Amino acid sequence: MLLPFDITEATFLIAKFSKQLSTASLLTIHACMLQKHDKDLAKIHDCVLAACYASIQEFERKNINHIVDYDFKARELVLVLNKKIEPNISQKCKPCYFGHMVVVTQLQNGAYILLEVDEAILHLKFAAFRLIPYQAHS
Repeated sequence: MLLPFDITEATFLIAKFSKQLSTASLLTIHACMLQKHDKDLAKIHDCVLAACYASIQEFERKNINHIVDYDFKARELVLVLNKKIEPNISQKCKPCYFGHMVVVTQLQNGAYILLEVDEAILHLKFAAFRLIPYQAHS
C-alpha cells in the first residue's frame, strides 16, 4: 500500500524540472521517485537533520537573552505563569503570575512539584518554562 506520505517523500529524490516532458520521460521520473534508493534516503535524512540543527541554533541565537535555565532548588520561592490569559486579550487585567509558591522538588522530566506558602501541596506538575524566581522588594 502506498501512502501519501511515501509519495511526498519520494518527490525529494529527483531534481526539479520546469519544461514539458513526454509521457515516457514523466513515467521514468516517477519510477525513479518511487525507487527510494538508500543513498537518496540517507541524503534526505542528512538534509532534514541539518535543517533541524540550523533551526535550533537560529532559535538560540535569536532568543539568547530570553532563554534562562533557573534550576530551582528545594525551598526556593517562585511565581507561576498564568497561561490561561495569554491568548485572550479580554483578560489582560488578570494576574500574569500566580504566587508565591515553594519548590518541593524537580522531577526527572524537568517539571517541578510546588507547595503553597501555607504548605498545602499542589497536586499538579509545573513545567520549568512557567516558573520564574520570586524576588522580594527591598
